[in-house]
Amino acid sequence: MKKVLICDPMDPDAFEELKSISGLDVTLKTGMDEEELVNTIPEFHAAVVRGATKITKPVIEAGTNLKLLVRAGIGLDNIDVAEAEKKGIQVFNTPSATTISVAEHTF
Repeated sequence: MKKVLICDPMDPDAFEELKSISGLDVTLKTGMDEEELVNTIPEFHAAVVRGATKITKPVIEAGTNLKLLVRAGIGLDNIDVAEAEKKGIQVFNTPSATTISVAEHTF
């Protein structure tokens, strides 16, 4: 069972859909500061953040089981990508996630 930590609020339907995936144990825990995240992250294989949570070098160093970091949104400015890459952790974002919203507000 792979453990996934969702660090920022997300759509409840999307959260339930993630929880329904076989082989995943998904936990939603928001509002953590760096110290709390450092203490929480070691048991997780993946973490998903939006804009509020910062994945810093100390968090990555504490994430001894981490294999994947996902930024649900554009940009990666809140993840220490260089440190993650040093540890062999894959880092992804969702660059086209806001395309529809941007288009809707353009017209």
